[in-house]
Amino acid sequence: MSNTVVDFGQWLSEHNQSERSLPRCAVLHCTADCDQVLAAGNWLDLIGHDLKLGLSLTEFCSRYVHEEDGAILQQLAGEGKKSCGRVVRLRQQDGRWRPLHTTATTLKPSEEGMPAVLSFAFVETVVDKSVIDDLSLQRRLLELVEKYSRVGHWHVDLQSGSVFWSDEVCRIHGVPPGYHPSLSEGIDFYHPEDRDRVDAYVREAQRKGKPFAFDLRIIRRDGEVRVVRSRGICTTDAEDRATGMFGTFQDVTEDVAHQQQLKATSVLLETILDANHNGYWEWFIAEEVEETSDQFWRLIGYGGEEDAARPSSWRALLDRTTLAQVDEAFADYLRHCTGKSFSVEIPFPHKEGHTVWILRQGKVVDWTPDGAPRRAVGTFTDISDEVENRRKVAWLETRFELASQAAKVGIWEVDPATHQVKWSDHLLPLLGEAPGACDPITRLHPVDRAAFDRFVDRLKMGEGEETLICRFQRTDGTYADIKLTGGRVEKEQYIVFAGTFQDVTESLRTERTKNDLWTTLKSETLDFPQKMRCLLKQASDYLGLETGIISHIDGPNYRVVEAVTTGEAIPQGSLLPFETTYCYHTYNKTEVVAYHKAGETSLQSHPCYQIHGLESYIGCALIVDGVRFGTINFSSHDARGGPFTQPERDLVALLAQWVGYEIGLHQSMEALRESQQRFELAAKGSSVGIWEFKLAQPNEIWCSEHFLENLGLPTYPRELKRTDFHDLIHPNDLEMARSALNNHLEFGQPFSIEYRLRHATKGYQWMMTTGQAQWDECGKPIRVIGSTTNINRRRLMEDEIRKRTKWLEQTNQDLDHFAYIASHDLRAPLRGMDNVAQWIEEDLENGQIDDAKGKLLLLRGRVGRMNRLLTDVLAYSRAGKLDGDPEPVDMGTMLADIATWTTEGTSARVEWGEGLPVIETIPTLIEQIFTNLIGNAIKHHDGTDPTVTVNYLDEGEQHHFIVEDDGPGVPQSVQPRIFKMFQTFGQPGTTEKSSGIGLAIVKKLVESVGGHLWILSPVTDRGSAFHVTLPKVMIQRRSTAEVH
Repeated sequence: MSNTVVDFGQWLSEHNQSERSLPRCAVLHCTADCDQVLAAGNWLDLIGHDLKLGLSLTEFCSRYVHEEDGAILQQLAGEGKKSCGRVVRLRQQDGRWRPLHTTATTLKPSEEGMPAVLSFAFVETVVDKSVIDDLSLQRRLLELVEKYSRVGHWHVDLQSGSVFWSDEVCRIHGVPPGYHPSLSEGIDFYHPEDRDRVDAYVREAQRKGKPFAFDLRIIRRDGEVRVVRSRGICTTDAEDRATGMFGTFQDVTEDVAHQQQLKATSVLLETILDANHNGYWEWFIAEEVEETSDQFWRLIGYGGEEDAARPSSWRALLDRTTLAQVDEAFADYLRHCTGKSFSVEIPFPHKEGHTVWILRQGKVVDWTPDGAPRRAVGTFTDISDEVENRRKVAWLETRFELASQAAKVGIWEVDPATHQVKWSDHLLPLLGEAPGACDPITRLHPVDRAAFDRFVDRLKMGEGEETLICRFQRTDGTYADIKLTGGRVEKEQYIVFAGTFQDVTESLRTERTKNDLWTTLKSETLDFPQKMRCLLKQASDYLGLETGIISHIDGPNYRVVEAVTTGEAIPQGSLLPFETTYCYHTYNKTEVVAYHKAGETSLQSHPCYQIHGLESYIGCALIVDGVRFGTINFSSHDARGGPFTQPERDLVALLAQWVGYEIGLHQSMEALRESQQRFELAAKGSSVGIWEFKLAQPNEIWCSEHFLENLGLPTYPRELKRTDFHDLIHPNDLEMARSALNNHLEFGQPFSIEYRLRHATKGYQWMMTTGQAQWDECGKPIRVIGSTTNINRRRLMEDEIRKRTKWLEQTNQDLDHFAYIASHDLRAPLRGMDNVAQWIEEDLENGQIDDAKGKLLLLRGRVGRMNRLLTDVLAYSRAGKLDGDPEPVDMGTMLADIATWTTEGTSARVEWGEGLPVIETIPTLIEQIFTNLIGNAIKHHDGTDPTVTVNYLDEGEQHHFIVEDDGPGVPQSVQPRIFKMFQTFGQPGTTEKSSGIGLAIVKKLVESVGGHLWILSPVTDRGSAFHVTLPKVMIQRRSTAEVH
């Protein structure tokens, strides 16, 4: 193969010089199999490339030839010998495309053994710019046509296997424009199940050289399966051998789907028509021929064509009037034909005599070129049951219409298709408009539009029955209150949103008036006469009448209790003869009595009408505590436009009940107030305060004037809020008070307690409260009444007596203990002194003067100890009874003074930290406490350098001092006894004698001001810690008699 190439190159080199001499011309030589290509000529001048390397024809095309023109070279090579010229675009050095006129010629070298040579000559062609522009325009138009017709073109070079796809073919396959697959890559897009069938079509086309067309499925790059329709032809050479294929691709996926759906629909239609027993007709209009299925004739009682009684045409069964209506319906359809079907309902006479209603419907499916109908098809459907149902529905609608007019109720619904609200004809007349005059929704109050839209949205969401009251404007500018009620109804595949509407203007006005009347009744700012006048005014305005009166009937007299009028004033207390009033006809009735035109009734001859001349009157009897009291009535001299409505009558009856109750309550309260005034006069002479609260109004407590004075509170108003009263109770007594009251209410236990209430200026005061509940017939408490007495002085005296008794008891105990100790401990030194005196007496008798003098010294020591003991006993007796007023004491300064006294002549040290407080106390008391504690620590130390430390803790309401030493400590076994009198114990290494009273004195001093003293001493380690707590507010217990 390499020799062949070399020889081929040598052969070509002989022709290069002559070919280079050709102006603007270049040559491409290749072997017959196109496997080896060599360039010659002026390639550099033509396209800016100097082609010297050997390439295959395929490689040359892919590098330099326009993708749409590569097949042209392949085709020229396949035509053999000498081909006619074609224009081929080659890529220039600058990237632009240059058209060159190209021819192909097969040359056979004279040397033997050399292969045949295929030569392509490329010559510069001069083309008119307009021709180029026209070609570009045509190519662009081709691209647009392919894009919008969704048809692309392709061609295949069977020799080289190259494939060209237009942009539309690329789009159909889901690949980017400019994608040109190999033949095998193109086949890979085919659906695996269609490849064999496509291969058979293509082979058949190549064998016979005929055009081909087939549908196949392709699988796009994104995995989507599409159906395409391919049409094409094969190109052949001079010997009729297939050299390539050219054709088109069209995406027909939707068309195929529609055809399949149409076919399925056709089958379904035929099945449905048979299943529903519908007849079928086909009308050839121009020929005036109509074919009718047998099923139609069976609908009206006839058999098939063999039925001799069957008419030749269904038209023969109709009378002239009905037939004219049928023809007019079809003519009207043609005049307004929009592509929709027409329908007409026809009453056909059944063979057996009764009428069968048939729905004839259809559509023109074929037209002549001039627009005339040519052919129509349709069905006959038996709708007799539907017509009968419509007749029944019409009758029901008529009945419903009459009922709706009577009840002023209408129907509304939401159209599922347009979402518009449809209203029955009742709404607009309610607003003063004729039915159909306008869309009622335009009369909806703008403020209510958003609420109405939410109402409809809630219905669509299926949240159950919904109700809305909104306002619609009347023609006179006023608004009617319309109540909408509706819901969502689902039935099979249908969903309906519908409901009713009703004018509730009057009922709402009545409800608002009732609410206003009730608010007036419950008012706490209006007194009884003001309430009655306000009620009469509100009801008169509601009824549209001039006068409102509350009367009291007492025998023959009619007395005006309260009255309001727009005319001449009616004085309170006015008296009229009862028989001359309209109420004469009302007083003994149980129902409301009303006249809207009294002059047209039997009253025209009665004195009430002849004297007062009232045309409009409505009244009702008043019942007070079960007894007829009088009447409440409203009237005017002018006649009303119509009778009093039932809501108006009901409101007057309700108002009569309320007013009757209020009159009874007022009378009871007046009687109670008089009784209360008498009671208060009696209570003022004592220290007792009275209170009451009702279980129905548990948050209010009524209090007498004296009760409030006992607490230093204002005497008006007389009511206390229950929460305010609870705030007056001492926190420690509140739960006890609640428990006592609950036990009284639930179990009937006596309610009597002593507790503390806070006085406005004197702090908490002791009170004694007793009370008694009142129960109804069911045993349910309804109110509690009680009294409260200030016992603060008594309780303070009792507390003082208890404290003095306790103090005396403790004093007696201390005295008994002191007497016992003194009788024992004071007797011991006396016995010692007696013994020494006897010894001295014996020494003197024996003449032992020196010995007697020595014993006198011992006697003097015993007397000194006795003196110290008596001094300590006196100090203990006076402990806690020091006189003097508290004053600020700087503890740091005091400890410095005490340290100086107690350490004088010793090596002891007293230490304390910073932050010692300044306390309010009696200085001598604090001085004695810390002198004893520090002095004891030094005296009983077993070493040579004692150290005493004083620490301080601030514990809120008390001072906490800690006196620590590093001495031998106090054994835990004796710690409980060290604060008792005359309790001493020896410690190894200490020689100090003690009377055993010092710590007892300290304890008594500390406790006399409400403090505490205790010791903490380690079990094994040295040292002791005395803890002293003193209240920041000290209580000094003073003696009533000094003990000497």
